[in-house]
Amino acid sequence: MQEALEPLGLALVLFAFDSDAFPLSVVAEAQAGEARTLAQELGFGVTVY
Repeated sequence: MQEALEPLGLALVLFAFDSDAFPLSVVAEAQAGEARTLAQELGFGVTVY
């Protein structure tokens, strides 16, 4: 999936909450770092592919 998104300037992001749910999101690649920082500030993990 990420290979298809990358040429479009998009990144696939996996949010890891304290649950059995692992929501995926698509963000602009330029904003992936900010998404990671905000997630950490809110106390959950995030993986940017």
